[in-house]
Amino acid sequence: MINGADLFAKLPEYKGGVKDVILKDGTGLEIENENGSENESYITRVTQTNRADFDRYCGELEGGGFKCGFENVTESLVCREYIGGEFIVYTYHHIPKGITTIIIDRTSVALSEFSYGDDMPIRDDTELMQFGLYYSYGVKNVTCDCGMMYALRLHDNSLMIIDGGEHEQATDEAVEEFIARAREMTQTPEGEKMVISAWFCTHNHDDHMEFFLKLAEYHSDIFDLRRIMFNFPSKSVITYVNPCTDIMKERLSRHYPKALFLKPHTGMKFNLSNAEIEVLTTNEDLVFDWYDKEGNKRLHSHNESSTVVKISFDGSSILLLGDCEERNGDFLRATYSELSCKFLQAAHHCINEVENIYSFVKAETILIPECKYIIELNLQHNFDVLCKYYDLRKFYLAGDCTRIFSIKDGKTEDIKVYPIAGYKFDGSEW
Repeated sequence: MINGADLFAKLPEYKGGVKDVILKDGTGLEIENENGSENESYITRVTQTNRADFDRYCGELEGGGFKCGFENVTESLVCREYIGGEFIVYTYHHIPKGITTIIIDRTSVALSEFSYGDDMPIRDDTELMQFGLYYSYGVKNVTCDCGMMYALRLHDNSLMIIDGGEHEQATDEAVEEFIARAREMTQTPEGEKMVISAWFCTHNHDDHMEFFLKLAEYHSDIFDLRRIMFNFPSKSVITYVNPCTDIMKERLSRHYPKALFLKPHTGMKFNLSNAEIEVLTTNEDLVFDWYDKEGNKRLHSHNESSTVVKISFDGSSILLLGDCEERNGDFLRATYSELSCKFLQAAHHCINEVENIYSFVKAETILIPECKYIIELNLQHNFDVLCKYYDLRKFYLAGDCTRIFSIKDGKTEDIKVYPIAGYKFDGSEW
């Protein structure tokens, strides 16, 4: 089996700074064992380095036959994708921290292949759906107190779906309701397939994928999934392993073998129709902090592996936090002088306080994937932190109902409301 050292030996040596260890960096849709997989990606970093060292290294990559396919330069980051014969090298330099991250990505397609523009628009607005889920006490195979699912309908009439609730929320009635709302949003008649431009999963927890996996398993005849994107850390570097992840990979590989896969990395920018996706941070920014000096794992919550993205569309935007925690917020604050959005997804169903994020991000509308009952029962303090920084009159809870926001030219022109379908888990296959 090829290891990370063998692969990095094929790249130029990074001159300058202090080189860190090489870690496994996960796969795409290939199922891993506890030691990773044959087609593992790898990551390393160099600390105490600078922009000149980084640029020199990139020049040596190009001199070695790698072609630069993407570049993004911000006030704090210089990010580049290099395409070679065997794999993609994605590298970025964090200017304030003096850290260069180098990733050998063996699972993704090139960013230019994954991205596509708004060349043939069918619609002139965008719709954002916060799908209403049934929340209650977390009782296995009965009810769930978390879960989240969002969808964007783009100019080309396709859907971008974000996450998907727990299987207890994926009753047959709830699934049929999602399909009905998707048909309405895309104006797709019965008997015709709906296009999902991409499914994006913020992190590999059950309550962020199982509802979608039921759609994939039992309704692949009505959904045409074109792209899949997630950045999950390798099983070898985490303390928690979600068995649902293997189910997800098997189902998507079986039903959608032609779907393009992208492992989003910090600093990436790309388009899906009229939506611009900007990757703000991933687990790769924290993975080296998940070990102590003796090499023991100290990741205290898998929620820290959440990928944070900002999606901009029609003069508006949504910032998706997934279930991120304080250390994710520390990286955001160290990397961006300001962050603003129209819609902000409250982190971890209001379970995490993350005041360092809420005090930093400017937002008009707060989308909360939770219900009032659970907040009042257990999460009132965290809700009060949200109220400290945002207008309570612009809070929308997924536990109330399904809401579809119609956005055009930066304005919310309409908000459609639909009652939640489904109740306690109905015992159906998922």
